[in-house]
Amino acid sequence: MRCAPLPLRLLWVGLAAYVIWLRVSDAHGDQGLRNSFSFIAIAIGLVIHWGWIVLGGGLERRSRLTWLLAPPLCLAVFFSCVRFRGFSGYMIPDLSWRWAVPDTPRQLTQSPVVMPAIGEQAGPLDYPGFLGQDRRGRADGVDLVPDWRTHPPQLLWRQAVGKGWSGFAVQGGLAVTMEERDGTTGLYGYSLTTGELLWAHDWPGAFDHSLAGPGPRCTPSIALGRVYGHGPRGRLVCVAADTGTLIWEHDLQLEYGVTQEQETQNVLYGRANSPLVTDGMLIIPGGGDASGKQVGLAAFDALTGDVLWESPSRQQSYASPTRATLAGLDQILTVNEGSITGHDPTDGKILWEHPWPSGSSAASAASQAVPLPPDGILISKGYGLGALRLQLTPAPGRPLEVSELWHERRLLRTKLTNVVLRGTYAYGLSDGILECADLEQGRRMWKGGRYGHGQVLGSGDLLLVQTEEGEVILREASPEAKPDTPGSDLGRIQALDGKAWNNMALAGDVLLVRNGREASAWRLAVKPR
Repeated sequence: MRCAPLPLRLLWVGLAAYVIWLRVSDAHGDQGLRNSFSFIAIAIGLVIHWGWIVLGGGLERRSRLTWLLAPPLCLAVFFSCVRFRGFSGYMIPDLSWRWAVPDTPRQLTQSPVVMPAIGEQAGPLDYPGFLGQDRRGRADGVDLVPDWRTHPPQLLWRQAVGKGWSGFAVQGGLAVTMEERDGTTGLYGYSLTTGELLWAHDWPGAFDHSLAGPGPRCTPSIALGRVYGHGPRGRLVCVAADTGTLIWEHDLQLEYGVTQEQETQNVLYGRANSPLVTDGMLIIPGGGDASGKQVGLAAFDALTGDVLWESPSRQQSYASPTRATLAGLDQILTVNEGSITGHDPTDGKILWEHPWPSGSSAASAASQAVPLPPDGILISKGYGLGALRLQLTPAPGRPLEVSELWHERRLLRTKLTNVVLRGTYAYGLSDGILECADLEQGRRMWKGGRYGHGQVLGSGDLLLVQTEEGEVILREASPEAKPDTPGSDLGRIQALDGKAWNNMALAGDVLLVRNGREASAWRLAVKPR
């Protein structure tokens, strides 16, 4: 074989320089994009080099035929043995053996099951929806023992569930999540302490995306003796909490006249907005297409499903609405594709708006707008946009004026997760690395520990960190407790196996975790009263 010609060698030098530049620079602000472009660059080099070996390498006929056929055959054998299951948050392929037998989700029991009592209002130890009682990612009604080495969590149950990235909502002894099973999407109600499947309500239709994976994305809400769910294609359902019987439903994609092509373009990775139930209303991004009917937020009567109001046209992101009183005004905060808005809860009117760039397929927004009373808002995002603190003030002639206090692009790059507040500090997974930020100064206190694109949950002065690989770690929430320092790690458990993007739920002393294949419940030690 002849030596590689100068142009080919220069190509490899250029590709190597490009990959090195990607690894050391912050051009894309995202480790996943750096990995993707690095892989593409290396693949281009390998294909061109292979083509030169076959066509211009000076090989004998038999050797040329071997080089022509061997790489495609090796790839064919490889992909016949492994199954592609998507990508991690760092855009690393997730593979499994094709002959591995998948676990089977639990089916409805044939024997009568005593349903837990479900009241209309959540108790102080409940975790009734996305990010808990007030959508702050905290569960402060329980005082956990800050030592899992001497007081390890006790496994209550662990079992297979359907596909999807939904978390659990918990009220009383009922734990509800959303799953995809056998081409259907649905709500599934389990016993919190035994994992027994109590009821299910599903409907035809599945969802999948090569990057984002299969199944529903929304975490359901429990309120008013009902459970509310939102499917990845806009099916909005309300069922009875004790039986799973359908009470009302809306097909938002159908009702807003959105074609499948438009829906895919507008919400490429599937609708991920969790319903907000407040003051008898259910509030959800409506969606639609700018060429027809498009709704920023839609409010429904939580009991009847009747439409109460629809806000002005804005394209939805992958974040969920939350309610807060800021600068003296009660409002619904939401992150749209391209902006953050505050809405009047009585009619959906926009009280204020601030730019926040995002896209359906690239640089998508999934993190919440976090209220900072009395007049502040924190918003964070991956893809190099970082963290932004806003301040709202009353203004003559209009409800509120919005101004930027600071914007740090290297701070709190939350891609698939949300921050947890304690005092004036925020804790979050910044492109997969745990970070503590001072919200007053807009500066990093510390950053360390690679946990991947998992989730965080706060309880008192503690943090529960779920890694992308399904390990749960107990840590101190303190600006001094940097990862890898003595005493900062208070214990850990391997709660799941496999990619875990789902949010955790902490109801009293029971921690619920799940991923796209299994779920588990753990009883945590609490301090005596």
